[in-house]
Amino acid sequence: MWKILITTPQKRVCPSMDCQKQIDLELLSEDESWNLFQKFARIDDERSKELHNVPRKICKECKGLPIAIKIVGSLFKQRKEIEWQQAYTELIASKASDDEDNATLCTKLSYDHLPTQNAKQIFLLCALFPAEKHTPTEDLVRYAVGLGETEKLSLKSMRSSISAVIKDLLDSCLVTRGSVKMHNTVRDAALWIANRSDNCKILVNVDKPLSTLAEDNRIRDCFAVSSWWFNENPSFCQLHAPNLKMLLINISAHGSLNSLDLSTLTFEGMQGLQ
Repeated sequence: MWKILITTPQKRVCPSMDCQKQIDLELLSEDESWNLFQKFARIDDERSKELHNVPRKICKECKGLPIAIKIVGSLFKQRKEIEWQQAYTELIASKASDDEDNATLCTKLSYDHLPTQNAKQIFLLCALFPAEKHTPTEDLVRYAVGLGETEKLSLKSMRSSISAVIKDLLDSCLVTRGSVKMHNTVRDAALWIANRSDNCKILVNVDKPLSTLAEDNRIRDCFAVSSWWFNENPSFCQLHAPNLKMLLINISAHGSLNSLDLSTLTFEGMQGLQ
């Protein structure tokens, strides 16, 4: 007899799948949270006391959510006392000014502390893909090259540079190892960060034909758009997106580029594409 285990962050999925038993995963206890935080921050109780227990205060602000604890803990490995205090101040300030969940604000804190603008850009590019989708490193190299992020480097140096960026993202627990993959919670936070900015807005279209984007005014301000509409007969229309630099269209479900109808596609409204 087969048994199937389904994991989901959405409770409505279980009734729709006629699950026989539903097991709710609770948030971590205070002790469990601190143990996990210590592992990723590489800090012990003695060091925490030396830092006036600021690490414990930061851990409590993660509210027992494992992904938030991992991200924030990884951010502060081997940090100095002033950096711990600054991080705590930033986290408290963000909670006072933004009505967002803890995971989003913790991800934003880690994003703000990424070492380079290039690292921030590539982190946001990872959000163009559906949650939990594995993205080959080589694809990210091509996108970064196309956007001119590493235009002064040779191809070999570009790969090395972007590999270093991906290592930073891995060390920060913002993506997972192997082919680059984003946790759905982190991806939601990345899209939130991108859409709050003036020049990095991202629109990901998953469940609607690309043609419907022409009616979506948000596309006018977008830096990047990706479409994952699985349709046997995809077609395109004129998109007015003067700020668009990247248009990513999934064709894997259609077999080949030859199956796409490009007859109605023009680029007059997307002259900024790179």
